[in-house]
Amino acid sequence: MDPTSWLVAALVLIGLEMLFGGVTQFILVVLGVGCIFAAGAAYGGLGIEGQTLTFAVASFIGTLFVRPLFKKTEGGTIQTNVDRYIGNVGKAKTDITDDGGIVEVLDNKWRAESKSKIKAGESVKVLRVDGTKLIVEKAEEK
Repeated sequence: MDPTSWLVAALVLIGLEMLFGGVTQFILVVLGVGCIFAAGAAYGGLGIEGQTLTFAVASFIGTLFVRPLFKKTEGGTIQTNVDRYIGNVGKAKTDITDDGGIVEVLDNKWRAESKSKIKAGESVKVLRVDGTKLIVEKAEEK
C-alpha cells in the first residue's frame, strides 16, 4: 500500500474516535497511530508484509500503554449502565432471602438476593450487581 492510503485510514479512525466521543476507549486512536507508523514503513520502502507488521506492532504497543492510562483517568473502572443501581433504594416486591426474590429499583424489576430476610414491601438498598441480579440489604427507614 502507498503511504497516502495508510494516512487516510489513520484520519478516518481518529475521526471515528472523535465522533463516538471516547466510547471506544481510544482504541481507534491507537489504531490510527498504528496506521501512521505503517505509512512511515511504506514511505521507507517496506512491502505490504512489513507495513502490516509495523501496523500490528505499533497498535499492540499503543494498546498496552493507552488502556491503563484510560482506566486511570476514568477512576480505575469503566462504568456500565447497571452501575447506576448501586446505592439506590427500592422496594421488595416479594420476600427476599439468600435464595432470591424480586425488587423494584429505578422503576425496573430485578431478581435480588440478600444475606438477611427482607419482607415484601420493605425498602432495600442495592449493594452491588452480580450478573443479572442485585445484591441488596434492608434499607434504614427514615
